[in-house]
Amino acid sequence: MATVAVFTMIPIWNDLWFPLILAPAEATKTITLGTQFFIGQFVTNWNAVLAALTAAGTSIALPGLGLVIAGPLAAAAAGAGAGAATGGLLGALIGWGLDALLGTMPLFLLLLMFFGFGVGVRNVIRISKTPPGTPPGQQS
Repeated sequence: MATVAVFTMIPIWNDLWFPLILAPAEATKTITLGTQFFIGQFVTNWNAVLAALTAAGTSIALPGLGLVIAGPLAAAAAGAGAGAATGGLLGALIGWGLDALLGTMPLFLLLLMFFGFGVGVRNVIRISKTPPGTPPGQQS
C-alpha cells in the first residue's frame, strides 16, 4: 500500500506546470509551488524548504496516525455512519422509483429518504449500545 502511495504521489509532486498555469495567484498556490519560492538560481534556503515540507508532511501524517491509534473505534464509527447514510440513500432510491411510477414526484422520495435515514440512525444507536465482543445477533 505504501508503495502504491509513493508511486501515485511522485507524478503529483513533480507536476509544477499544471498548477502554475491554472492557479498562478499567491493565495491558490500548491505546496510544490510554494516551496519553489525558496529555491533560487544561485541560492536555496534549505531551512525554509524543509520547514515547509515538514509542515505539509505533518498535516498529512497526523490524521493517519490518529486513525492508526484509534483504528477499531474509527472503523466502527465509519461503519455505523455508512450504515446511516446507506439507509437514507436506499430509501431515496426506492422513493424516486415510486415517484416516477406513480407521478408524485417529491413525495415518496422525501418520505422514504427520511424514513431510511431514521432506520440507519436507529441501527447506529443499537450498535453503539452493544457491548464490545458480543457476537452478531446477541444484542441486549
